Formats: sequence, structure tokens, C-alpha cells
Amino acid sequence: MSTQHKAKTPMDRLHTLNLRDLESLLVLDATRSLGRAAVELRISVPTLSRRVTRIEDLLGITLFERSHGGTITTGSGRHVLRLVRRIMTEAQHLLMLTNRVPDMLEGEIRVGLATPPLHPSVEMWLRFWHGTYPRTRISLHTASDEDVVFTLRSRRIDAAILPQCALGNGLASLRLYNDTIVAVMPDEHPLAKHETLRLTDLAEERLLIPMKMHKGQSIHFLPGLFTHHPNVVLHTDGALTLLSLVRSGSGIGLSNTASRDLHLPGLTFRSFAASDADFEVHLAWRHEADDALLGRFIAFMRGQARELERSRSVHSANGGRLGPWP
Repeated sequence: MSTQHKAKTPMDRLHTLNLRDLESLLVLDATRSLGRAAVELRISVPTLSRRVTRIEDLLGITLFERSHGGTITTGSGRHVLRLVRRIMTEAQHLLMLTNRVPDMLEGEIRVGLATPPLHPSVEMWLRFWHGTYPRTRISLHTASDEDVVFTLRSRRIDAAILPQCALGNGLASLRLYNDTIVAVMPDEHPLAKHETLRLTDLAEERLLIPMKMHKGQSIHFLPGLFTHHPNVVLHTDGALTLLSLVRSGSGIGLSNTASRDLHLPGLTFRSFAASDADFEVHLAWRHEADDALLGRFIAFMRGQARELERSRSVHSANGGRLGPWP
């Protein structure tokens, strides 16, 4: 079966030109030397010569004449270069407009937080966000896993940061980071001398466990500790209240590592040797959500999470200890 090829129109030929080609013409016109222009463009003289010849063939015009005195722009070439300068100027205006687009974004993103306080990396990402999009606002709303998911589904928040186990149908998500359940105790407690803890170390201790952790996460994380410990006190208030109770000697508490990075005096945080103390934390949003600002926020957080994972992988490959924190 034969095929017919349509002849290329002048516009088709112009589509093969790019801004790099146009820049080469301007540099050559300014330097009047293939050698100097090639150095400024960081390419070889033969490459530049072939580029100019290709452009002249596409336009059907001789733009430059080569002589012993250098490379001189022809009359037709001067007319073409006036148009090229106009195109490059408009391209610069377009670039400047694009660079200002983030600043022009306005609005508020409501983010639910199931396990306060914020992870240090997320705090840093939000600072980057505010620097890039200063006209936007991010408001944080804290609640239990179930309440955060409910408020997300009911559109009272736009996105939520919560453990992977709390995700449900109808929600899209991306993994932000790994977190870890840790034990927190007063500095003077005998177990504070241990680098890591086994579950059996806590057999005789009074445990303060956040209610939401007991309800939503016990089947996923440290199930032996949650289900078989004889002296468990369910804590219904916030993380800071739990830490205050621990510091006053009311028992050993369970928390996430974000609390550890508050560097509260008088408290020691210890990780568990058990592998099921780790869990993923995700950013979740509704599948049907269609908002330009939310879409930009999701893309931004995805990029930051990928960069965090990349840096941790490099750190691990270089012999560093790969933990839940960067």
C-alpha cells in the first residue's frame, strides 16, 4: 500500500527552529566571529556553522557572509535579526510572567492532621511553600484519624496527613515519609539507659496510649504490646498533655517521632527493636477534588517527598544509617 506525503509548508519548516537557534543568530551577529560566538554558546565552531547553514536553508535566505574580516550580517539578515530580537524579547516576557505565576496564586488550603505535631520535614516543606506562594494560606485542623477522614469526605478540609492504615475508599494519596512509634519516659527512668527497647521491657510498666492510636493503629503496629499488656491507660487528650503526664511520672507513653523532635526537657524517647513499629504517613485528598490550588499543592508535596526519599537513598548508599528521619 502506497502512502502519500504532504509537502512541508513554510510554517512546518519554521516549527523546526527553536530559541537556541535564534540565540545563535544574535550571538553571531554581535560577535561577528564564528569562533567567539561558538565560545559564548559553549559549542564547537563546526556545530555552529552547521546550525547557521541549516537555518539559512530553512529560511531560504543568506543571513551571513564569511570574509577575512569576519562574519558580516547581510541586508536580508539584518531584517531577519530584527524579527528574531522581537521574538526573543517576547520569550523573555513570557518567562518573567511564568516566574510570577506562583506569586499570583491566592487562596487557602485546609489540611487535616491526624498525628500532631508536624513531622520536621513537613514543617520545612510548608516553609518552602509559603516562600514560593506567599499569597496562599495553609490552615491545620487536628482530629483523630476517623474524624480527619470524615471531615475530608465532607469537604470541610481539602487534604489530610494521616497514617496509611487510616486511608479509605474514594481517597487518593501519596506517601510523604516513614514514621515510627516510640516510647517516651522521664530522663531518670531506668529504661532511658537503653538504646532501643523490646516489648518485654515494658511488661511491668504502666502505659499511656493515645486513644486514636489504640483504636486505629493497634492492629497494624506493635500488636503484641497493645493486645497483651496488663496495664494500659487510654489517653483521650492531645499529645502535649500525654507528654506532660509522662514527665510527671504517670507512666511510659507511646508517641510518634515528631514529638521527639520537640526536644522537650526532662523526657527521653526510645525506639523499639520490633520492625512493626514503623508506618507510612500519607497526604490524602478526595478523588473528585478539582482545584488548581490544591493540585499545585499536591504536586509540590509529591516533589518534596521524592527529594526526601532520594536523599535518604543516597545517605544509605554512602554507608549512613537509614532511619525514619532524613
